[in-house]
Amino acid sequence: MTASHNLPKDRPTDDLCVLQITDPHLFADKDGQLLGVNTYNTLQQVIQLALDEFPLLDFVIVSGDLVHDHSAKGYKHLQELFSVLNVPIFCLPGNHDESHVMHLQLDSLACCVKRDFQLKNWSFVFLDSSIAGSEKGFLKPAELDALQHSLESHPLQHTMVVLHHQAIHVGSTWIDNMALTNQAELFTILDAYSQVRALVWGHIHQAFQHQRASLQLFGTPSTCVQFKPGEDKFQIDALAPGLRWFKLSADGRIESDVMRLHQLPENLQIGSIGY
Repeated sequence: MTASHNLPKDRPTDDLCVLQITDPHLFADKDGQLLGVNTYNTLQQVIQLALDEFPLLDFVIVSGDLVHDHSAKGYKHLQELFSVLNVPIFCLPGNHDESHVMHLQLDSLACCVKRDFQLKNWSFVFLDSSIAGSEKGFLKPAELDALQHSLESHPLQHTMVVLHHQAIHVGSTWIDNMALTNQAELFTILDAYSQVRALVWGHIHQAFQHQRASLQLFGTPSTCVQFKPGEDKFQIDALAPGLRWFKLSADGRIESDVMRLHQLPENLQIGSIGY
């Protein structure tokens, strides 16, 4: 179930090990399936991968679409599954989440919704790009104001900003039609603060990495079904679920890669044309 990676088992004490796990699409029913995939089982396997491979893990970011059916019970399953890691779990909503239900359910210290978080030389800002009733993303003025306030409050800390929707087009027409719609407003703020090192998202169900001046942009595979990159129309990719790891150095350097499970999920409906 594991794959090799370059993140060492030991590291300087000022460095951070952070995982991004995204788009689990859980259901109230643990047997619930998305395109033939039992999403509870695949998330459990990805969490076990994290447990096995990252003994010095500092915390996990779960970047949206935590549940698929808007259920409170799905969030309870999420808390139970992540409890084995014994590290903070920071969650933010995606287009399949109900923000108010999510906030009510994820109320524990170990699995929570926060605006920002500071640890060692780094600051992390979590933004809500979800719009009720829409698959597209939008950062409301309150979100942009909160981002700017956090950046102004922590000018000496390297910063990672996380949201659910992609902030640039990734080259897949159908999913780019559901991207963040006010990208320019976001980058106007980010470009004004030199401490911002990374912008990270979920939503696209695929690995993505891009350099924009000094800012690194990252997208990450889902813990269930993967979308094939570079396609005009919806298409499933024959790749296994995974996660993204970050090694964040005290001087602002970032090392990152994707790690996947060894096998495809059973009963994955490769030929599906949508969901």
